[in-house]
Amino acid sequence: MPEKRPAGLGIEYFNAGRFERAAACFRAALAAGDRAPGTAVFLAHALASAGRPKEAARALTALLRKRPGHLPASLALAALLRR
Repeated sequence: MPEKRPAGLGIEYFNAGRFERAAACFRAALAAGDRAPGTAVFLAHALASAGRPKEAARALTALLRKRPGHLPASLALAALLRR
């Protein structure tokens, strides 16, 4: 059986409601060089779900600096700011 990558594990933990563990996996994926913008968006969703909206907003803002106009990040940030 192939070993799961950190982002894949993060999705599994997120779906299981283990948001802190999911965030740790997404952070590990980014630190290991994962450049997929979705990984940063998933990190933000995990952080927000773990009750850390300010950290989530920082993650999304950092992504938007690199990828201005990234729609999923923009929508996620807007949702956080509406709370």
